[in-house]
Amino acid sequence: MNEDARTGADASRRQNVNTDAPLAPRDQRSVPERTKPRGRRRILLGVLCVFVLWLGWTSLTLYRAGTHAATGRDILLELGTIDPLAVDLQEVADQVDIAEDELRTADEMLGRMVVKPLEILPVIGRQLESGNALVDTSLELTSSLQPIFAEVNRVQAGGAQELDRMQFLETMGTLLADLRVAIDTADFGPDHHLLASLADSRNDGVVGLGELSVLTEQARVGVVGLESLLADGEFLLIVGSPSETQAAAGMPLSVGKLVTQDGDLRLASINASENLFPVAGSRVIDDDIADRWGFLKPENDFRKLPLTPRFEEYVGPEALTMWQASTGESLRGTFYIDPIALEAVLRVVGDIEVDGERFGADNVVDYLLSDQYATFSDAVGDERLDRRDRLAGIAGAAFEALGTRPWDPVLLLRELVSAAEAGHIKAFSTVDSEQALWRQVGVAGVIDGDEMLVGLMNMGGSKLDPYLNVDVVVDPVRTAEGVELRTSMRIINRATTDLPDYVLGLWERNGAESAGGYIGRVVVFAPGATTRIEFGDEMELEAYGRDGALGMAAVRVYVPPGTDRNFEFTVFMEAGADEVTVLPSGRVPNVAWRWGDTTFQDQQPRPMPLPNP
Repeated sequence: MNEDARTGADASRRQNVNTDAPLAPRDQRSVPERTKPRGRRRILLGVLCVFVLWLGWTSLTLYRAGTHAATGRDILLELGTIDPLAVDLQEVADQVDIAEDELRTADEMLGRMVVKPLEILPVIGRQLESGNALVDTSLELTSSLQPIFAEVNRVQAGGAQELDRMQFLETMGTLLADLRVAIDTADFGPDHHLLASLADSRNDGVVGLGELSVLTEQARVGVVGLESLLADGEFLLIVGSPSETQAAAGMPLSVGKLVTQDGDLRLASINASENLFPVAGSRVIDDDIADRWGFLKPENDFRKLPLTPRFEEYVGPEALTMWQASTGESLRGTFYIDPIALEAVLRVVGDIEVDGERFGADNVVDYLLSDQYATFSDAVGDERLDRRDRLAGIAGAAFEALGTRPWDPVLLLRELVSAAEAGHIKAFSTVDSEQALWRQVGVAGVIDGDEMLVGLMNMGGSKLDPYLNVDVVVDPVRTAEGVELRTSMRIINRATTDLPDYVLGLWERNGAESAGGYIGRVVVFAPGATTRIEFGDEMELEAYGRDGALGMAAVRVYVPPGTDRNFEFTVFMEAGADEVTVLPSGRVPNVAWRWGDTTFQDQQPRPMPLPNP
């Protein structure tokens, strides 16, 4: 373009500008159209930044809340699997406190305003509702658990004083009722369309609540049963001796009356069982016992009671019948204990003194099983009764200490449960709440029909059983007809001929070849699926047939001193059987078992599998 043309164009543009018009204010100036989208973008960007910050803060809050909730939940889940008698309850209480702190922190985080907007969202809101429900329910459970542990730890630390026991049980009953309500009303929130981790937490909570419910019911049964037992009652106490065993326990050498009132317990009387022999006017209340053992006249002698492991069905109620026939007194229940149980009691209440001698957990078993017989080896007449009264005296002093001294209730239960598992404590009650307690703690002697027990019955009037070792080997074999338990029982007699006369017993009168020879019966109790029990041809059956839900057989045996003998038998079972529970015999020393490739001592019931079809 030439110079003239450019000059003309500039002039034309200047003609369109009104140079005389005033300038508009700055805020009234028109904004070019192209600047408006940029402002909106800035606003949206700001909103987006705030949303991202909110989302990040919310996510962090939810994550931290979830972490705290998971920690508290894991602690509570552990409670459903604990054994209250095998753990330090103070440590458990401390863990519950930690769980509460964690859950409260999670609850506070979930309740913050930053999280509230999520509740209105259909999917995310359901997750939040479920998480809140889990935390709230867990907090309610911890609030109910804390006073229970606090009360137990208080009594455990201070000892169960004589006048405090019933109040303790009443308080525990109330606290357990509150926990029961918390369990029954537990609400874990929505259960559908949850995130995988939240669904897992909810499922864990349901399972854990079920386990806690079982423990709570067990504790409730225990409290109700003990409260009934200690409030007011009269019970028969039987003290057995493993030095002279019967088929399923030590021979009952002492019997007496145990009285409870307002939390106190005392032994009102105790006597040698031979002083009540023969029991007149009694009867056998069990047809199987009458059929198997009628030739022994079991109804006339307390010492013949443990002819069966069926304590609930026969031994407990039969003992009450015999006591009423002997004394005219109707008692509420039966307890059986032996020196191992007395040892457990003394470990809790401390040493006692009887006739100027000290007895404690460190010496009472050895004394009652062997040492006392050296002292009374030549005793006759009144001196012999004094020896029997020593057993009764120790039992009486132990129960007196239990009734008057402070003791740790958890330690007592721990010791007694251990002794009960090995068959050294059994109990029966005519009151339903008390019998439910005995069943729960495993001392009722309930037989379901899948049990097996191999024992020895002393027939020589000796005290030789502590000198015997018994080994049982079982080879379970499945055949086309069913299952065979091919069994070998080895009895090792460690007795010598120079033992005290009282230990050796009336061996000549009973037909033993020499002093120290063991005269007895091998008694086999087999599962209800048993079709027959076969011994070797040289062994003569003395009793055979049904024993309640079990099968049984008994043969006479003799083992010379310093020797061992093997006795073999086979238990034939139906094809459908798949498990056998080996029961403890209550012997001292324990029976050693080898079942297939598994070895164990009969210190507690032991389920053993049978070969697969």
